[in-house]
Amino acid sequence: MADREIAKAALEQVSGRKTDPVALDAYLEDPTCYLVIALQAGTPVGVLAGQVIRRAHQSQPQFLLYEMDVVESVRRQGIGRALIERYRDEAYRAGASEVWVLTNASNVAAMRLYEQNGMVRENPDDVMWVLPLDGGAAVDGGLRPEEP
Repeated sequence: MADREIAKAALEQVSGRKTDPVALDAYLEDPTCYLVIALQAGTPVGVLAGQVIRRAHQSQPQFLLYEMDVVESVRRQGIGRALIERYRDEAYRAGASEVWVLTNASNVAAMRLYEQNGMVRENPDDVMWVLPLDGGAAVDGGLRPEEP
C-alpha cells in the first residue's frame, strides 16, 4: 500500500474522518505537517497528527500533537506510547524546544497517557477558545474582516 493510501486508510478507519483528496495531498506534502501511523499486519491501528509551530521570539520550533487515535480493540497495548515516542523523536531531530498537546481534563485516558510519556500539565487553569471561520470570515456574530 502506498503512503497516501495508508494515510487515507488511517484517517478514515482509525480516526473516522472522511478525507478530502486535495487536502490530504497538501497535508502530506507540507513539511510542517506530521502523520505518524501505527500498523499491525499492514492495517492501520493508530494515527497521530502533528504540526510544527514557529514563534517570532524563539528560534527553536515547537511540535503540536494535534490529535491521536488508536483503534479501540488494541488500546492499552503501547500503541499510543509508540506514536508519541516516534513524534518526540521527530521533534528532537528537528531541534524543537517542546512537544505539546491540548486535551480535555475529562479525557482521563489521554491525561494518563500524556503524563506517563513525560508530559507536564503546566497550568491547571488553561482554557482553549475557538473563533469559528467560514471561508475566511468569522460566523455567528464573531468578528469579521472589514470589506474593502
